[in-house]
Amino acid sequence: MATSSFPIIGFAVGVEVFYGGEPYRIEAIKDLDSLYLVNQRTGKHVLTSPRDVEPSESAVYEDVRRISDAEAALALRRFPKLEPFIERECTAEDITNLGRELGLHRSQLYHLIRKVRGTSSPAAVIRGKRGTRPGTKRLDPRVEKIIVTQIKSAQRSGRTMNIDSIVGEIETDCVDAGLKPPAVKTVRRRIEEICRELPLRRKFGVRRARERTRALPGTIATSAPLAMVEVDHSPLDIFLVDSVDRKPIGRANLTLVSDTFSRAVLGFHLGLDAPGALPVALALTHAVMPKEEWLAERGLGDLEWPMCGIPRHLRVDRASEFRSPKFESSCGRWGIKVKLRKKKEDGGIGERIIGTIQNWASQEPGASGNDPKKLRGEQDRQEKAEMTLAEAECWLARQLMMKYHCKRHSNLGMSPNQAWRAWHLAEGEETLPVLVADKKNFLVSFLPSEARVINPDGISLFREKYFCSELRPYVKPGLKRKLHYDPRKLGLIYVDVGATKPIEVRYAELTKPCLPKFEEDERARKQRARYPDEFNRERRVALVKENRKARRASKKATRAARRKERLAQSAKLELQSEATTGQQGPTKGLPPIDYGDLPVISEGGPV
Repeated sequence: MATSSFPIIGFAVGVEVFYGGEPYRIEAIKDLDSLYLVNQRTGKHVLTSPRDVEPSESAVYEDVRRISDAEAALALRRFPKLEPFIERECTAEDITNLGRELGLHRSQLYHLIRKVRGTSSPAAVIRGKRGTRPGTKRLDPRVEKIIVTQIKSAQRSGRTMNIDSIVGEIETDCVDAGLKPPAVKTVRRRIEEICRELPLRRKFGVRRARERTRALPGTIATSAPLAMVEVDHSPLDIFLVDSVDRKPIGRANLTLVSDTFSRAVLGFHLGLDAPGALPVALALTHAVMPKEEWLAERGLGDLEWPMCGIPRHLRVDRASEFRSPKFESSCGRWGIKVKLRKKKEDGGIGERIIGTIQNWASQEPGASGNDPKKLRGEQDRQEKAEMTLAEAECWLARQLMMKYHCKRHSNLGMSPNQAWRAWHLAEGEETLPVLVADKKNFLVSFLPSEARVINPDGISLFREKYFCSELRPYVKPGLKRKLHYDPRKLGLIYVDVGATKPIEVRYAELTKPCLPKFEEDERARKQRARYPDEFNRERRVALVKENRKARRASKKATRAARRKERLAQSAKLELQSEATTGQQGPTKGLPPIDYGDLPVISEGGPV
């Protein structure tokens, strides 16, 4: 069926229309609500309503939005000359005069008059473009079906199939069906129409290709700052160096907390530890607390970072650290409701801010780059790294405070800083964010925890002993209590004994250095590597074999000794029996007693 977006249909005898997807011609007009149609292919007659028919090429020619000004002016100049002949017949003299005025051949004039009678509008005399209309398909419908089937099969497979593979599948099916295979360009055009993500899968992967080619409608509606906050992780695209000898140590992981309403960054954590419960705890603590002290410690006291406060809702993805009962209960303790994103597009504001940060990072020395193919043959990017972890933290804070928070946001119409202040300082409705009075309590509630018994000599954790005098009233063997620890410094733990504040307990050996957990684990690993376990598998197997051999020898020697003892007892009894028999006289006809045989119990008689 020919399609057009122009809304005018001319209802006159002889006008071509479409009904039920088939081409028809108006044979007669019965009344205002009835048309008598005839099928141009089969000759079948149909009586229907004007509301059920659709325009055809004879009624509508072009989308008015695509008509040039010159074509529209030409149509407006021709229509007044042709309009009088809508109601009356035209003579040969009229055709000659019209041809002279419009510069058209008589056959063209008759064609235009028929179109004007069908649609009494200037649109009827607009010239149609030559050539094939966009969207017209010339292939055999059976070949089209094979192409669509193979493209949809490749789409459902979830694999990064290239164009050649799909063309090969289509070509094979066409040959088997006795059809002429389509050209590669034709298959490419069909892929662009049906599944645009297929060519992008090899470059971006299946998930990202789908995100780039599919519409993601919807918005996150929030009414105030801190009403909805997002937390997300990402490796920072910069290689860092250590602070001692300035050698590369890899890329840091960024955990970002962003406000959905104002698009402001509430806080972040930058560290070498993998995404998990600890980076989330540190980032949330940084987000809810005022930043003046934090900025002053890093020499950034001249910058302003007013964003802080406890959020009401926390939108996170389905990572394991966010789905744990520990995280949900810790958030609930502070009145924070956790909302898991059902799909990737259900959120994404924090991800877009991280994308902006990664663009900044790509302009700094030591940028990792995001395309390994472009980096082939180049100098290793790690050798160009210059910033330490502390310097990268200050760099990111400056970028956020001096650039991102001050730059106009396209969706807000103002900067995130202005949006934050405008809501909190609205005239007559001034308000301040809800703050946490005790920073340590907030942080401890999100730290990882273990259950341990408080023994008389203290608490054992990670191969170390912890003790302080405040634990003495709570010594009770067999009763485990929850304790929290900070993996960055294991020299201090927080024991929950039911009081308002947890008890801070340090190493029992106060002179022991306070090291992070990963360094303690690394020391233990190096010690195990340096002093391997001598009781290995070979020795364990050899020990078991020797024990089995020794047990068999012991068993054999014991049985031999006991048999020898029984024989000695038997011989002694025999000698005693002979001595007794010699005093009473010889007993004739009795066989010697064999004490090695078992006694026989007779049936129904004495032994």
